[in-house]
Amino acid sequence: MRNKSLLNRLVNVALAALLVAPAFAYADPVFDTPAKVITIPPNLDQDAITCTFYADAMIQVSGTNTPAPDGAMLSRNPAGFACPAKPSQGVALPTEGFDLSGRKGSFLIFEASDPTGASGLIIFDALSGRKLFADGESSITAAMVAQGVLRLRYVRAINASCSLLADRGGCWSALLASGQIPRGLFPGPPALESCAKTYRAAGSPAVPDDDPSMVSYPAALTLDSAGHASVQAVGPVGCDPMP
Repeated sequence: MRNKSLLNRLVNVALAALLVAPAFAYADPVFDTPAKVITIPPNLDQDAITCTFYADAMIQVSGTNTPAPDGAMLSRNPAGFACPAKPSQGVALPTEGFDLSGRKGSFLIFEASDPTGASGLIIFDALSGRKLFADGESSITAAMVAQGVLRLRYVRAINASCSLLADRGGCWSALLASGQIPRGLFPGPPALESCAKTYRAAGSPAVPDDDPSMVSYPAALTLDSAGHASVQAVGPVGCDPMP
């Protein structure tokens, strides 16, 4: 019940983000369609291996049947490559514990495969494998690429070490001081009443008021191939108890 309540609120946050978003031509589905996907089932000697092929690249991830996949391998010009490819046929990506969510233009997007509360988001250049961006998030809602620039809508999320319900002012000050919430982004913390509502709706047994908060808000990322990134809030900040 607790995770269901959190999921429902995050879905509403994501919908609100789209309602206030500028009229960019966001695509549906969110990610580009691969040329093919091959999955080798697990056996006694190895975990499952998934190879996602595009015309100019292949991404191979081992351990896709587990909550903690191995780091991915990116191969250029994969025509004729088998799955799995040889290590010499690609470059390793630092994505341990992450799985490939998809590709958008020249950007590869990975998300944490077994998140608790806020998860991780990592974006790489699809051809060089260079890491371009990383952040905490709970869901990706839309994406587009225009003139080589990625525009991504997602719910940015932070696992706080304190409770906004138990100590609204002190916890918010700590989030600002640590840089987890940029100063000036919001006029103040979420209303105490809204935090109390999400804590009470989290299910049974009751969640203690001092349970650490997951803080989230709809965000818009603009990212170019050089790694220049801009993140803007496009909706109100909210809080939930950590699941």
